[in-house]
Amino acid sequence: MGTLRGQLRFLREQGFAVHVISSLSDAVARFVAVEGASYIPVEMRREIAPLDDLRALWRLWLVLRRLRPDICQVGMPKAGLLGGLVAWLARVPHRVYMLHGLRLETLSGGKRLLLKWAERIACRTAHRVICVSESLRRRAVELGIVVDERCAVLGAGSDNGLDIARFAESESLRTASDQIREDFGIPQDASVVGFVGRLTRDKGVYGLVQAFEQLKKAYPELHVLLVGAYEEGDPVPRSTRMKIAIEPCILHVGHVDDATPTTMR
Repeated sequence: MGTLRGQLRFLREQGFAVHVISSLSDAVARFVAVEGASYIPVEMRREIAPLDDLRALWRLWLVLRRLRPDICQVGMPKAGLLGGLVAWLARVPHRVYMLHGLRLETLSGGKRLLLKWAERIACRTAHRVICVSESLRRRAVELGIVVDERCAVLGAGSDNGLDIARFAESESLRTASDQIREDFGIPQDASVVGFVGRLTRDKGVYGLVQAFEQLKKAYPELHVLLVGAYEEGDPVPRSTRMKIAIEPCILHVGHVDDATPTTMR
C-alpha cells in the first residue's frame, strides 16, 4: 500500500469519496485509516483458485453495484483481472489498470499462458493502462498484453513518485546507517547487498542467495540484508529458506513499513 501513500488523501481533499477494496489486512486497514479513506475487505487469493475467485468476483460485483464509482483503479494480476472485469461489467465510466510488473516472466508452460491471458483481459477492460516504467511498457506491448495506444508511463516512471530528499546524504543518515550496521553486527567496511520486497520465488530470492554464495568466496565480508516477509503463495524453496536461516551473513529483518535507515532501527 505504500505506493498509494498520499494519493488517497489527495483525492479525498479534492472532493472524491475514496474507497479501498482489498483482502482483509490489518496493515491495509491502518493505512486506509491514516489516509482518511473507506476500507472494504473482499477476500482475494493471490494464487489461482477458481472457486474462491468466483466468490470474489460476485462480492466485488455487489460492492461496485452499491458504490457505483466514477473511477476504478486496479492493480496486480488477480485484482486487475477480477476488479477489471467487474468494473467493465458495471460500466464504470473511467477504468485504470496499474501495471507494476509482469510476473509471467518468471513462469513457464500453462501457468505462464494463463497469467498472460489474465493480464490481457485486465488491460482490455481498462480505458488506460499505466505502466510504472518505459521498459515495462515496451515489454507489455511486445508480448501482446496491451496495445501501445492504450498504455502510458507517468513522467520518467514509478506509480507514486519518490521524495529523493529523504535519501540525500547527510550526517543524520550516515549516523542511522552506521547504527543499523552495529545493530545487525555488520562490519563498517563490509559490502552489503540489500533486497526490499515480498520474499517469493518470482522475486528472485533463490537466485540472490545463489549469487551470494558465489560472491562470498571472493568477498568474505559480504552481507545480504533482506527486508520483507515470506509469503505462502509462490513460496521460496525450502532449501533457500534454510540457507537464509543459518547463514550469519544473510540478515532477514522481516516486513517494515518504511525501509529508510532512520526508520528501520
